[in-house]
Amino acid sequence: MSEKIVIANSDFKPHFIAYFDILGYKQHVAKGRAVEIANKIASSIEGIWDNFDMRKYGGDVSAPEDEAKLKVFLDNFIICSERDWHAVLQNAVRVQMYLALNDVLVRGSLCYGDLFFSNEFLCGDGIVLAHEIESQTAIYPRVIVDKPFIDEAKKQIDAHVERLRSKSPQNQSDFVKDYPTVIYGLGDSMVCFLVG
Repeated sequence: MSEKIVIANSDFKPHFIAYFDILGYKQHVAKGRAVEIANKIASSIEGIWDNFDMRKYGGDVSAPEDEAKLKVFLDNFIICSERDWHAVLQNAVRVQMYLALNDVLVRGSLCYGDLFFSNEFLCGDGIVLAHEIESQTAIYPRVIVDKPFIDEAKKQIDAHVERLRSKSPQNQSDFVKDYPTVIYGLGDSMVCFLVG
């Protein structure tokens, strides 16, 4: 007999969340193309896993809350991390790219909310919010970025810039002074790619 899952309020943690739904999945299945679409999804997942490290964009995971996690169920993908918004955003772009290369279109959302995430179970208001945005707002092949995702990412960027500035207050390069602009510009171009 398996171990009983008991979830406490403290098990729900704020996460950066990317959520995708494959467009036309039900129609593919109804037309007898379930195996074809399943193989396209599997090929996309293989491409994702083979070509980058889902756990953390740009390096090693220093703590479990830094890890970016992926879960695929039915025709939905979720990527989430407690702290690494950049990994979630970068990997969301890659998921879209690999699916598009396999002629699979998605709609989705990037949001920030509470989740309980384990190997067996996923729940929380974050997944509910992600699904609501995906199904009610992103009704075409696009990804909607919710303002709290941007706000929380900005807090991390600002804190990182402050740490950089505090390490070398007398010798700040133009890069450190302009770092927020560079990152926001990069973020804006990704958001344009995701939404546009």
